[in-house]
Amino acid sequence: MKNKSNQWLNIWTNCSNNINSLFKPLHLPFCLLIVLCDLYGQTDTLSIDTIYISAGRVRTTYLTVPASVTQINLKDRNQNISHSSLQESVSEVPGLFALNGQNFAQDLRISIRGFGARSAFGIRGIKLLIDGIPETTPDGQGQLDNIAVSEVSSIEVLQGASAAQYGNAAGGVIELTTTDLEGDPGSEVSIRTGSYSLQHYRISSRLKFGRTRLYFGGDHMRSDGYREHSRVRQTNLLGKSKTTFSEHSSLTWQLSYLTSPTAEDPGGIHLEQATDFPASARDRNVLFDAGESIDHWKSSLKFDLSINPNLDLDISGFFSGRNFDGRLPFQNGGAIDLSRIYGGQMTQLIHTKITDTWINKLSFGFEYWSQRDDRERFENNEGIRGAQTLSQNERFKNFGIYLLDQWSGGDWTLKASLRYDNNDISIEDNFLSNGDDSGERKFNSFNQHLGLLRRLDGHAIFLNYSTSFETPLLSELSANPDGSGGFNASLEPMKARSVELGVKGLLKTVQYALTLFHIDSRDELLPFEIQDFPGRTFFRNAGKTRRTGLEAMLRYNGWKHFEISGIYSISNFTFEDYRVEGTDLSGFRLPGIPRHQFSSSLTFHPDPLFIRMSGQYFSSLFLTDTNDVRVDSYSIFNARMGYEMAVQDVAMNFYMGLNNIFSESYFDNVRLNAFGNRFYEPAARINIEAGVNLKF
Repeated sequence: MKNKSNQWLNIWTNCSNNINSLFKPLHLPFCLLIVLCDLYGQTDTLSIDTIYISAGRVRTTYLTVPASVTQINLKDRNQNISHSSLQESVSEVPGLFALNGQNFAQDLRISIRGFGARSAFGIRGIKLLIDGIPETTPDGQGQLDNIAVSEVSSIEVLQGASAAQYGNAAGGVIELTTTDLEGDPGSEVSIRTGSYSLQHYRISSRLKFGRTRLYFGGDHMRSDGYREHSRVRQTNLLGKSKTTFSEHSSLTWQLSYLTSPTAEDPGGIHLEQATDFPASARDRNVLFDAGESIDHWKSSLKFDLSINPNLDLDISGFFSGRNFDGRLPFQNGGAIDLSRIYGGQMTQLIHTKITDTWINKLSFGFEYWSQRDDRERFENNEGIRGAQTLSQNERFKNFGIYLLDQWSGGDWTLKASLRYDNNDISIEDNFLSNGDDSGERKFNSFNQHLGLLRRLDGHAIFLNYSTSFETPLLSELSANPDGSGGFNASLEPMKARSVELGVKGLLKTVQYALTLFHIDSRDELLPFEIQDFPGRTFFRNAGKTRRTGLEAMLRYNGWKHFEISGIYSISNFTFEDYRVEGTDLSGFRLPGIPRHQFSSSLTFHPDPLFIRMSGQYFSSLFLTDTNDVRVDSYSIFNARMGYEMAVQDVAMNFYMGLNNIFSESYFDNVRLNAFGNRFYEPAARINIEAGVNLKF
C-alpha cells in the first residue's frame, strides 16, 4: 500500500511539474483527474441523453442545429453551485465572458463574442429569455436580478448573431428555464450562510390539482459584501401554473416579483488603492451614497395549441414594471427616479411536414413590444435628493415579423430565416426651463440568416451566415455629454455580419464542439466618461470593428462517477476604422475582452457524495480604447462538496463551497474608459459558503 501511495504521489508531482511549466493555472484539476482515474480505473461508459435545443425558435436536436449552441443542466446540481450569481454556471459556455458577479448595484455583465462588453451595467446586445418569455426590454437591456439563481434549472446559450429570429440586440441568446412544473408534488426548504455575513433562505412548493400544476418559490438573500459600501438585500418571489386542457392545448401563467431595497455600489478605484486596500470603496461613492433600490414585477401568459398533427400555434404575452431609485457619485443629475413599464405579445405558427425521407418545419411569427420610461433626475446632495434637473418620458415601440424554415433530409439540414423590425423611439421633455428637447427617431432593420449542416455518424459540420443590429438603449440615447436633455442625435445603431464554421459531436461518452467565426460590424457602441460627470457613462459609435475567434468545448463522462468538461476561446477583436479626438485607433484591440479564456471542471459523484472542482483562466484585457491600460492575466479555482441522505420522507442535502481557493488577486469588474483611471473593482479573496436543502 505504501508503494502504491508513493506511486500516486509521484504521478501528482510529475504531472504538476510538467503541466505547470506549460500552463500554470490549470495544473490542479488535471492532475487531480489523473490521480483519481488511476484510483478508480476506467469502467462502464455512461450514455449521454439526446439533447434538445429550443433557443433557435424551432425545437430540434443538438446535431441538427446549424449553429453554435451550449446547454447547461443545473437541475441535478442546483445545491452544488453558487446561488449568489449565475457567473459560475455560464463559465461553461465557450465565447461567453462574465464579469461583475459581486456588485449587485450593477448586476451580472455578460458578453458573447464581444457583444455586451460595452455594458456599464446589466446585459446589452444579448437577447435574454426566461421560460421563453423575453426578459430583455424592447430597447435591448436585460438584467438577471428578477429571477433567483436557485430557481434556474437549465441554461441554453445560442452563440452568435440571431437578429433574424429575435430582432434587436440579439448578438447572442440566453434562455433560462426555471423550476419544472412536471415534478412530483412536494416542498423544499434551503438555508445558506457564508463569508461577509451572507444569509440566504429559500422555500418552495409544488402542487397538483386535477389538470393544473402549481409552483411557488420564495427566496431572500442578504450580504454585507467583500468591499466597503457593498451591502445588498433582496427578495425574489416566483409563482407558476400550467393547466392542460387536453393533449393538444395548455395554458401557462407566471408571476415574478423582486424587491431590493438596498444595493450599494462601492465604485471603481485607482490601481494603487485596489492593490493596497482592495476591500475599500471609492470615497465619492460613499460620500454620495451610490447605489440603488428596485421593485420589479413581471406577469406572463403562454397558450400552446396543436391545431392538427401538422400545425401548432403558440401565443404569449407579458407585462412588466420596474421602479428604480438610483444614486450616482456626483451632484448634478446624480439622483435618478425611473419608472418603467413594458410588455408585448408574440405569436408563432409552426407547420410541420414529415415524409419518409425529409422533415420540414416552417414558422411564421410576429411580435409587438412597447416600453415607456418616465425618467427624472435630481441633484444628489451627498445622498439626499435635491432640486430637479431633468424630467422626460421616453418610449420605444417595436414591431417585428419573421419567417423561418428548417428542412432536414437524410444527413442534411438547411435553415433560413428573414425578419423585419420597425423601431419607433420618441421622447417628451417635461423639464422646459432649459428649452424643449422633445424628439423622435426611427431605427428600422432587415436581417437574414442561412445555415447548412451535414451529419456524419454522431458528428456534424455546419456553416452559417447571419446579420444583426443593436439600437442604443433609451438610457444611452438620453445621456448627452453636453449635459442637455433629449436624445443624443449622434448615436446610431450597430450593425454586423457574421460567418461561422463549426464541427460538433454527440457520442456515447463525449460531447464536443469546435467553431471558427468572423464578424464585421460598423458603428460599434462604446462607453466613455468625461470630467464634468465622473461616474456617469456616455456612449459613442466606432467606425468599423472586426472580430475573429475560435471556440472549443469538450465534455467527457467515460469514467464511473466522473465527469470532466473544458472550454477554450481565443479571440482577436480589433478596430478597423475608429478615430477619437483626432487619434487613429485602427488596429487597436476592443477593450473589455480577454484574448484567451479557459475553463475546466471535474465532477466526482458517487451517491450520496458530490465533489466538483473548477478552474478558470483569463488572459490580459485592455481597459481603454487606446490600449494604454490593461489588466494582467489571472486564474480562479472553486471547489464544492455535497452529501445527500434521507430520513423517512425527508431528503437532506448538505453542501459547502470554497470560492477563489488560492485567494487570487483579481478584479470582479472593470469600468472601461473610466475618467481618472478608476477602472478597478477588486474581487473577494478566498471565501466560504455552506448550507442545507430539505426536500419533503
